[in-house]
Amino acid sequence: MTGVGTSTTVLFVDDSTTDRTLGAGLIHNRHPNWDVVAVPGARDALSELARRNVDMVVTDLVMPQIN
Repeated sequence: MTGVGTSTTVLFVDDSTTDRTLGAGLIHNRHPNWDVVAVPGARDALSELARRNVDMVVTDLVMPQIN
């Protein structure tokens, strides 16, 4: 996890807009100081992982294109 004084970053990956919105919202509501990044697919997730440090990934297991 991140060090003292830094924010935890969660990457939430789900192709369902509803599930993505609800899931990311639940995490944010429970942990308002966390940075929750929600993306619709594996390719977007890989791009985010290349751009930033992420402490946790929450992902759907079955998605179009890449599982």
